[in-house]
Amino acid sequence: MSFEWAMVVAVLCMMVVFAVTYRNATLDKLATEVGEDTLLEEHAVRVRVGNGRVTIFRGCVVRLTDRRLIIAQKALFGRSAVLRYVLRYRDASSETEEAGFAATMKRGFIAGPVDPRSIRFEPVEHGKTLVRIPPGPGTMGHELTFPSARAGDLQRTLET
Repeated sequence: MSFEWAMVVAVLCMMVVFAVTYRNATLDKLATEVGEDTLLEEHAVRVRVGNGRVTIFRGCVVRLTDRRLIIAQKALFGRSAVLRYVLRYRDASSETEEAGFAATMKRGFIAGPVDPRSIRFEPVEHGKTLVRIPPGPGTMGHELTFPSARAGDLQRTLET
């Protein structure tokens, strides 16, 4: 077997391992916490992630609950949305959930805290608002930005 074929087989094996390992890291399989209420959900949102080097997730679903901000991206094949970020509204110093690269690889998505006071809202054209989540432990040091037509609902939730 040539080196090229060995690499192709290795990549295909890794794809199968990732598909099996992260099959439950989808928006429809994410458990709702006891007493948690979904306030709104926006579809086809473009989420920009990064500082300097930027990744853009297109076709995202942004779900706002009274406790969490959940960002998931439409899967290439299938009807489900793959989880990218699950951020809790609380002071980052009070977070006890396991964070870091190993925990992210184990879960299949990035989870952690976001300090509600640090989230910024900037008006942009067409009646939308740019939601800016600064780098922190919940975002693994990346800044998240996305436009929202219903950012006022998010802002009111964070103020309570």
